[in-house]
Amino acid sequence: MPQDDISRLGETRRFIFQNVAVGLPIEQVAATFKVSREQVLKDVAHVARKIREYRFQRRLPPVASDTIVEIQANRKFLLASLGNIGPNQLASDLILPRLNIQTLKSGQDAKQAMAEAQALKPAR
Repeated sequence: MPQDDISRLGETRRFIFQNVAVGLPIEQVAATFKVSREQVLKDVAHVARKIREYRFQRRLPPVASDTIVEIQANRKFLLASLGNIGPNQLASDLILPRLNIQTLKSGQDAKQAMAEAQALKPAR
């Protein structure tokens, strides 16, 4: 894919995410960008995961962004992080595709999560 097309894809994903984050209806965003509703949802999910990945790599606290409601509620933090991500990064695949946020309610939950994380570490 030519560099201009990659940059354009990244910027389109940014604009779609920004519009959904500030509360525009998904159907209106889809009509504006001439894409399907499903493509808007895919682009929003991709950008949300890119933001999660960016924040994780920089050891910033995670921000809930799994649903449209969470994205709109946390838009201030998400849009601030989005401003630091370039269009080529937004157009690229995820580096950490299985990165998830987990809410731990007790010490036992934390111990279990640590044990699961240790089990996933490759042997040295």
